[in-house]
Amino acid sequence: MLSPKRDELLRTLLAIDASSFVAPWNLDSRTFEHACRATSEHRIVIASADPSGETVGYAIVGRVGIRSYLQRLAVAPEARRRGVGRALVHHASHWADGRGATSMLVNTEPTNTAALALYRSLGFETLPDSLVVMERAVNGTAAARS
Repeated sequence: MLSPKRDELLRTLLAIDASSFVAPWNLDSRTFEHACRATSEHRIVIASADPSGETVGYAIVGRVGIRSYLQRLAVAPEARRRGVGRALVHHASHWADGRGATSMLVNTEPTNTAALALYRSLGFETLPDSLVVMERAVNGTAAARS
């Protein structure tokens, strides 16, 4: 059970997430927790607006061995293009570096031009051996043919 303050923060983060990602990519409380725990070591970095202290964005970063993962980056629409995403990635990178990571991976939709521009401006490069995405029916018909 979350404390009332943590529960309120989670609701705020989920609202920011919902404004940043369309279904089915937006998170609910269960998938948010799953994203946090996708790596054995992780951190949630939260950005607040000055001077109000209102939460305007967050990043989830994880680490396994020498590789770190920017698992989620979301910024409230009213705070975009103000350096919030850049600051979140900077802090996530600092956290990962302090734990021995030597690189950071991130993935995004190929049509998300704003995210791609941000990541490229921060030194991320497209990997030559890009991820292969495959699909298979789960109702058994595809398995029966093989």
